[in-house]
Amino acid sequence: MTAYQRAAENGPASMKENMLYACTLKDDEVLPKADGLMLIDANYGNGAMTLLSIDPAVSEEGNGMDLDHRFDIYAADNGYREEDTVYSEDFRRMYYKAQAERNNRIIDEAVKELARIESGKGRYRDDMPYPVTGAAQIAPCNKLIPQDISLLAHSRHPYPLIHRDGTVTEEIIYCHRRPQIRKTTSGSYFTVRNLSLREFLSGAAVRANEDYHVGADGVYGIDWDHTFNCGPGNIPYIHCPSLFMGMSGGYEYLAAEYLYERSAAEDKEIAFTEGATHNIYPVSAEFGDTESLTFDHQADWLIRHFVK
Repeated sequence: MTAYQRAAENGPASMKENMLYACTLKDDEVLPKADGLMLIDANYGNGAMTLLSIDPAVSEEGNGMDLDHRFDIYAADNGYREEDTVYSEDFRRMYYKAQAERNNRIIDEAVKELARIESGKGRYRDDMPYPVTGAAQIAPCNKLIPQDISLLAHSRHPYPLIHRDGTVTEEIIYCHRRPQIRKTTSGSYFTVRNLSLREFLSGAAVRANEDYHVGADGVYGIDWDHTFNCGPGNIPYIHCPSLFMGMSGGYEYLAAEYLYERSAAEDKEIAFTEGATHNIYPVSAEFGDTESLTFDHQADWLIRHFVK
């Protein structure tokens, strides 16, 4: 959605220069601009979610059984517990460094393969399979985040929070998600990110910087500005009225804060639904009808902006 609106407002050329993978639309392609943008519990983008899911334990690409056990996220020595996992700071630091390095190696190889194809020296003339072991981007494959709820635990700044009775307060937004106890490792085919080379580079790849890590209040060290598959890289180019909502029962919710802060729109709003999951259902009954609360807030925003 953000890539579309970026191209509509600025032209496809805005997504071609200095990009990991250039937009393939023609420069003179005209796309109808949206009147407004609603990002309702958007995540950080497919590239970022793939990065967060990359398993640094994979020692050989294409082999899910040859794993480096230093990066075992289910080892008690690293901080894993069935109900209250808190990974040690040393483990997190080592893990994120290795995760970033493997992610960037995979991207570098993909760029080389694409250059071979485009020079007529590839294994195929147009595209090729490019599966990545241990990189599926759905829980529990997002590795440390689903288990350790001290990560992505609260916002950096106070924002409107919608409570079960419909009242709204301005406060730091804390996460109400539950620990993920379903285990999976890269030895399972379930964890393979199965895409073609072009699909991977255009839709699932973003580079990590040296300071890449996940903290209690967000994700840091991602190179948003050289890809169009991540909302945070597109949102500085979007100027239409924008609504950002986060669901505080899931780990995607802090992306709303990041998108809101980077948004170029003069007319922008943000709100969080207390205790709603990524699917907008409540984490538990105590949070009430989170679906109605969320949809009513969207409806109110639409009415205020677009109903005359």
